[in-house]
Amino acid sequence: MAGDGAGRVHTVAGTSEGDAGWRERDDAAHRSVHGQFLGSPTSTGGEGPEAVWCTSRLADDVYWQAGAAHEAAHAVVGTAVGLPLVHATLEDDRSVRISGVVSFTGPGDAQLFAVWLAAGAVGQSRWLCTAGYGHPELHRCVRAIGGGADRAETERLAAQGFIVDLQRAHLDVSRLLGDPGLWAAVEQTAWLLLARRHLTSADVIAVLETHRITTQQVWTPDIGSADG
Repeated sequence: MAGDGAGRVHTVAGTSEGDAGWRERDDAAHRSVHGQFLGSPTSTGGEGPEAVWCTSRLADDVYWQAGAAHEAAHAVVGTAVGLPLVHATLEDDRSVRISGVVSFTGPGDAQLFAVWLAAGAVGQSRWLCTAGYGHPELHRCVRAIGGGADRAETERLAAQGFIVDLQRAHLDVSRLLGDPGLWAAVEQTAWLLLARRHLTSADVIAVLETHRITTQQVWTPDIGSADG
């Protein structure tokens, strides 16, 4: 991550953890998220999607589709708010520590980076819900573990003195991903990423143009106070 004296960020990469990511931090981190659910019988396909309470218990195809939706939400939202995408990548081995990376460059307002960083977990949860995976504990896992590295990047921005409002970022992301056209762009980008495992800025821009998505406005500090 880099920035300048004008409060504008130059480059930020968002990462998504694979199954090995939380294990590397030891089971205590996972236990702190799931509590009573750890030690429960492993969910099986026969129990149905609604019974799956942890991303590590998702079948491989669902795991990667949800992961692609996470990275696609990053890529589409960041591009839609006007930031230049460097690339979006998705691994094909879920045992790795980092399963996906999206990187944007700038310079751009730090709040714009906070917005696209927040979009990954929100997009992943939305995709899982539409696929029937609605267990509250699963979505707690997505927010706490799947979105943990992204949240840490935003916190680092704030620690460096950049003005970011995470609550406003989440409100803007929920609004953007609730738009049918923009969500359709996320879905198309996710399928492309699953097929190619690497997308460029041109790839994502082409999807946005297909869905007639123009630059989206979100709250930034120059607009006014977060309470306004």
